[in-house]
Amino acid sequence: MLVRARSIAAGLAVAAGTRAHLARAPSGYRVSARAPRDPERLSTVLRALGLADRFGHSTRDGGMLWCEVDDRPPPGG
Repeated sequence: MLVRARSIAAGLAVAAGTRAHLARAPSGYRVSARAPRDPERLSTVLRALGLADRFGHSTRDGGMLWCEVDDRPPPGG
């Protein structure tokens, strides 16, 4: 899952035009990056975030995007 999280981080960094940060999270890995100021980048950013298990954004601190990649198997799987 670390390889997947690194791949998503790299894609998000390119899509957002900024640096992405990768960190451990209770369920696996969390990737975060500043939201792009250019609205033209939005569709590319959403494609990158959509590769994760969960994603969202915060409007605090000028706008942050985040996503998480689980390293645990799904229940029953």
